[in-house]
Amino acid sequence: MIMKMLPEVKVNFIDDFIELFNPKWRYLIYYGGRYSGKSYHAGLSLILRTRKKRKRVLCVREVQVS
Repeated sequence: MIMKMLPEVKVNFIDDFIELFNPKWRYLIYYGGRYSGKSYHAGLSLILRTRKKRKRVLCVREVQVS
């Protein structure tokens, strides 16, 4: 099986969410208000991390309908 090299991707990432790339953490919880980028940066970090190493991922988000 021949593996293709993935192209290099440059992404701007907010410093507050850089801990998402720290391999020592298994679980991370971010608190904050709306439009703070929590869901976006969590999803983006999962995409970028699984490009390097194949993993199973569960991403859960609470939705309140009120």
